[in-house]
Amino acid sequence: MKILRLTAYYLALFGVLFTLLEFCNVPGDRVAGVVTAAVGYIALLVYALGRSNELENAAKIIVLDIRNAESAVDGVKTHDTPQSWFKVIWPDNTWAKYKHLFVGELNPDEFKLVDQFFHNWAGLARTREDAFAFKAQALVAKSAAGSNMLVELDRDDPNFKQLHSNIIKRIDDDDWLFAPADIITRSQIFLNALDPITGTVAFSKLLKIARLDVA
Repeated sequence: MKILRLTAYYLALFGVLFTLLEFCNVPGDRVAGVVTAAVGYIALLVYALGRSNELENAAKIIVLDIRNAESAVDGVKTHDTPQSWFKVIWPDNTWAKYKHLFVGELNPDEFKLVDQFFHNWAGLARTREDAFAFKAQALVAKSAAGSNMLVELDRDDPNFKQLHSNIIKRIDDDDWLFAPADIITRSQIFLNALDPITGTVAFSKLLKIARLDVA
């Protein structure tokens, strides 16, 4: 809407100027030159405003992603439960999509800080996916093993009911899950590397670009 309003404003302004030039009998080639310059200026204005809006919107998305990531990491570090891990998601690699817009807005150290943060966040999210996939496979294997043990019971055995109950209890009580060392190691590495960046100069610049700074 901002672009449309400014474009309409400048079109009206140049329309008035064009009328004045004709009224003053300015030669046609000069009028054409003014019109060409006006069209070029408007095109440049539209491009500049479009890029500014794209940068602002991208910054808002990046700021939101950083805050969500830090909140999820804090939840995992404070309460290492399946519920806290559900917040560790990687819905869309927005930083990879928009980071070229911030090359001229952040200095090399600031850019590297944000880039490394999202690299670690993506690594943690992928590790979480691997862990949940491993857990799902283990549950399927556990269910199959439990079913086989129940099927193999002799129903004529006088202790059938007790044996059946013992197997059910074991299935419920025992995770039957080996902790995958690789997944555990990777998750700890990424968690330790994910320090908050919301208090850094780089994040303050992102807030300013997104027009979310309170100053």
